[in-house]
Amino acid sequence: MKARMIVHRANALVATRWKNDGGATREIAAYPLGSGFDDFTWRVSIADVETDGPFSRFEGIDRTIVLLDGAGMSLTFNDASEHVLKQAFVPFEFVGEAQVSARLIDGATQDFNLMIRRTVARGKLTVMREPGAFALASDVRMVFVARGSATLGLEVGLEVGLGLGLGLGLGLGLGQTTLGVYDAAVFDDSVGEPIQAVVSADSIVFAVHIEEIDEPAGFA
Repeated sequence: MKARMIVHRANALVATRWKNDGGATREIAAYPLGSGFDDFTWRVSIADVETDGPFSRFEGIDRTIVLLDGAGMSLTFNDASEHVLKQAFVPFEFVGEAQVSARLIDGATQDFNLMIRRTVARGKLTVMREPGAFALASDVRMVFVARGSATLGLEVGLEVGLGLGLGLGLGLGLGQTTLGVYDAAVFDDSVGEPIQAVVSADSIVFAVHIEEIDEPAGFA
């Protein structure tokens, strides 16, 4: 059986304005497919932060945020600690229960967000900064190109699909695919052979690692 992968192109991501109109979120993927805020195992999105203000709180969620574009922001936590998010492509982890207030350093920012429900999974984000070919670890569930491009392939065959922006995918039966800036690929957890990522020069690529504690339903 071929490994399966759904490709989400940046130009197909839909922006949803926040209720306070202080920014917008573009969901890239949520797992299981079709899950919402109450039942996702993990979720990945891009946020456009346009004004100062508090972060939403998410009980039971572990969060990772990475600056993609802009001067960054200062994050103040309820215990009075502070983290200045100003270096691009460096992950910062915190718990979703925390009360966090954000202050923009110099204008709007764009950020990558990973959320993991800790009762059913644990995970991390790693960053590939050097050009070359890399065999992805078996727990990698998603690859995201933050800068430049990367090509993904599998020697024994890779069934590739396109994300349709509605939690759906279209199988194309291709052997490899190239991702551009802000494109992402989500992998079926049945992958049995290592997937190779060829990272281009001057590129930054994120790998989302997920280890599930309680297996939910996966790809349909």
